[in-house]
Amino acid sequence: MVLDCETAIRALTAHRLSLLAYIRAIGCDEAITEDVYQDVAVLVIQKCGEIADVQHLLAWTRRASRIKALEALRSRRKVGLSLDDRTLDLVELEWKPFESNHPGNLSIWLKQCVDELSSYSLQLIKERFENGLVGQLLAEKMGRERNTVYVALSRIYKKLADCIHHRQALAEAGDE
Repeated sequence: MVLDCETAIRALTAHRLSLLAYIRAIGCDEAITEDVYQDVAVLVIQKCGEIADVQHLLAWTRRASRIKALEALRSRRKVGLSLDDRTLDLVELEWKPFESNHPGNLSIWLKQCVDELSSYSLQLIKERFENGLVGQLLAEKMGRERNTVYVALSRIYKKLADCIHHRQALAEAGDE
């Protein structure tokens, strides 16, 4: 049995934020991320008769997004800014546990966790992801050494991941 197009589109729409975050994690800016998502949505409509179920759809859209994102970055000569294949494979593995949750939970949990960050951490995240600063430019903007900024970002990512995993565990236990 295959997934009908209406169900496929509903599932794609329900998991939009998660897929956009995945595309963004590959190294795309906001405009490229949205373009890639739209390209993948068109592919879903074209291929919905070949997709077995929602789990297959989620894995398929992630793979298609990865390919389309790398193509977009390459065509814009930004491939050096994307993650390497090994890192993308690790991101893929970390992404899978969140597929089974209600798709809105991840974005809600992320917002809640971001709200718990210190003002310095929030500023660092803003400069990195909203303004696109990296490396030495980010360090200079923050008035810190580059290595200090890298360590701080690493700690922020770990804190956010731990916070989201904690909220996921609470939700699975029925406490949230």
